[in-house]
Amino acid sequence: MLNLNPVRVENSFRWDVSLNWARNRSKIVSTGSGVDNFFIGNDRNVTVAATPDRPFGDFRGRGFKRNPDGQIIVDAQGLPLIATQDVVIGNYLPDWFGGINNVLTYKGFRLNFLFDMRKGGDILSLSIYMLRKTAMQRQPWLAGPIGMPVRVVSWWTA
Repeated sequence: MLNLNPVRVENSFRWDVSLNWARNRSKIVSTGSGVDNFFIGNDRNVTVAATPDRPFGDFRGRGFKRNPDGQIIVDAQGLPLIATQDVVIGNYLPDWFGGINNVLTYKGFRLNFLFDMRKGGDILSLSIYMLRKTAMQRQPWLAGPIGMPVRVVSWWTA
């Protein structure tokens, strides 16, 4: 944490600033004897589990089948084929986070405000997925070029 006092006028105005920044790097070393994955939670076909040699916070789910060049394989209707094995599709932990706390003081009155920031980390919203999945039939503009919601397809990247 870094504390600063950029402005100080004797018996009048004062501005104090506190800055902080942090990041977490993790790797699961072990989940216990004979346990391959420690399941933290799941919904639909997406699981959050602690897996050895992986960072904490991984989402796992079914990805798309791909050809040797990495392109998604589609069926006759143009819909992507789902892979049979789970893959890592994201991680909910941010790359870094930080904050800037400000305190303005003027003749006995104090105003305190905070800027809180997080960069990175994936969000998995099943509410948005279900909304788009059901609304696509009535509102085709929500669908991407292959009939799948654009934003939902983007989180299945593996």
